Amino acid sequence: MEKNLSVGIDVSKLVLDATVLFPNGDHAHQQFKNNKVGFGQLLRWVGKFNAYATCGAVFGFEDTGVYSVGLGRFLSELKLKYVSENACRIRRSMGTVRGKDDKADSLLIARYLKRNLEELSFNGAAPDLLLELRQLFSQRELLLKEKSAHKARIRELKVLGRCLDVRFPLRIEKEMVCLLDRKLKEVQAEINRLIEAQRELREKKGLLCSVPGVGEQTATQMLILTRGFTRFPS
Repeated sequence: MEKNLSVGIDVSKLVLDATVLFPNGDHAHQQFKNNKVGFGQLLRWVGKFNAYATCGAVFGFEDTGVYSVGLGRFLSELKLKYVSENACRIRRSMGTVRGKDDKADSLLIARYLKRNLEELSFNGAAPDLLLELRQLFSQRELLLKEKSAHKARIRELKVLGRCLDVRFPLRIEKEMVCLLDRKLKEVQAEINRLIEAQRELREKKGLLCSVPGVGEQTATQMLILTRGFTRFPS
């Protein structure tokens, strides 16, 4: 039976903690910068262990949003096998693990790869359009949180207004809510524009919205999280 090197990578803002897990259970750890130079150094380091495998290496890391995009694109361009997995799924699969640091997490990911290799679906880099949609959707969520905070402040000021003059701060808070409403409409319009411009996404969103209980926001979020339903085997 062919053997792979399982390479677990813990991705943070500045660095990558990588652990190579050999077929016999031994492992090695190294840290690299989270940039193109670091990605190249990672591959050269893994290449030193090729004698331990008969069909190369499989890479895996948690989907950490913007911090893991560069690594995913780098591996995809070289047509290397990699899995960008949800952190909760990895931890549920591996059960309770003592200790918590980047080095231990990279080993955990490597073991997850080795244990679940046959069931995993290998990723390709997300298309630019889906990455743009993901950032816009995140922006929308932030604006909604800000709007909620300002509306809560308005409620507080109205209570305080029973004994103090709060007309000025109340006016400011109401203006902020109006501003955020305008920005939310702009972001939503851009999200809709991007989806409408791509026939496949437009059709998939239409099918999702035809399901009872699934609205536009839920459908959009499903498309983003599943990369247009391409993250799963057919």
